[in-house]
Amino acid sequence: MADTQVSNNSAVIRELQGRGVDQATGTFGNHTVRLSGAKPLRIDKIKPDRIPFQGFRTATRIARGAEGLGQAAAKTLSVLTQSGKLDARALLGAIRTAHEYTQRLGKLGTDAPSSALELFAPHVEGMTNLELAKAYQMLATTDADLLMTALVHEGRSNPEASDARRCAETLFDLQALLLKEVRNRASRAVLAREAEKEPGNADLYAAMAPKSLTEQYAPLCQGPLARQAGGDLGSGAMTALVEVAANSATARGKGAAETSAMIKGRKFGIFSPKEAGDMLRAA
Repeated sequence: MADTQVSNNSAVIRELQGRGVDQATGTFGNHTVRLSGAKPLRIDKIKPDRIPFQGFRTATRIARGAEGLGQAAAKTLSVLTQSGKLDARALLGAIRTAHEYTQRLGKLGTDAPSSALELFAPHVEGMTNLELAKAYQMLATTDADLLMTALVHEGRSNPEASDARRCAETLFDLQALLLKEVRNRASRAVLAREAEKEPGNADLYAAMAPKSLTEQYAPLCQGPLARQAGGDLGSGAMTALVEVAANSATARGKGAAETSAMIKGRKFGIFSPKEAGDMLRAA
């Protein structure tokens, strides 16, 4: 594959260019993906992170496996909420580690999560509003778009690329969970305000609240993980940031390069010039 093209598939090139993804974002082909500024990453066979010794006794292996699975899920979300560019290697490594722990727990006869929705639901529900917005924004970047497209293309064209197929499925499920949790929180905030205006109908508004992710996708889980206290966004600000990210991804194909060039070199805190350009254009 030549580095002058984002892919060696002309149909994929046109599809990506329509979403503002070009060779400046990165390239993929020959079972690898390379994001701009990063080393090529193999995607047909994705290595999990190192898994420590799990013990000899079945009970010990189950306990350590469950702990490791939770840590892998938490790391996946942590990678998505970090500042700067997407760390594709760390992201796929964490996801594959979660898959590995899930398989091991299943072989031990435990009720391991049967899907990414079940695994990540309590973790997503336990995120702060700021973390939710940052994670969704990361998955709306051109880097994430290219990575997910490369995984899907590899999974479809290579029968042996089960790792790529599973990681792609997990990322799409995770993106859906993040958006659903944003909508759940926004809906609850609206209903809470209406209940304050009409105390007599408080029970009615409470009954209209959407089910939690844990209730819907992980009923066997004891509940969401605790959120960090203090310094969080309000539900309105969180929703606005997510909508900006979604709108920017839709409109990115028109003028993305020009907008980013205009603000290149300026400092925007947690946002890169590309992300800031997307936000300004959507606004």
